[in-house]
Amino acid sequence: METQGNKPVVFDEDLRLRVISKENFDDVTEMNAKSIGFVDKLQQFVSIVQSTTTSVQEQADIIRKAKLKAMGLRNLVEAEKESRKRKLMVLDQLINEKQTELERNNSEYESLFKVEAEQKLLTDKLSNTESV
Repeated sequence: METQGNKPVVFDEDLRLRVISKENFDDVTEMNAKSIGFVDKLQQFVSIVQSTTTSVQEQADIIRKAKLKAMGLRNLVEAEKESRKRKLMVLDQLINEKQTELERNNSEYESLFKVEAEQKLLTDKLSNTESV
């Protein structure tokens, strides 16, 4: 029996109608089974890749958050350093002002002490001259 494309149509030993020979059919069946196995393995591989990609993305998000937190903390530390420097400068200036005020007050005290001593001498002299 022949078909239009000159392909023989045959019956196998189980009396099934075949367009290709039994050997070719067996090869095609084996290739089909191997293809199905390959597709299954490929799907497993895709699943593993997707799982790995998801895991890596989650780790990247965790790392990104930790990095941002570290950057924020570093900025806080830098800001605190600058704040402390400014406070130290203000305190140094205040100390200098207080030191200057202390020196001025000490000078004024010494001057007033001398004036008091001179006035006591003068009052003592005046009292002594009056008593004479």
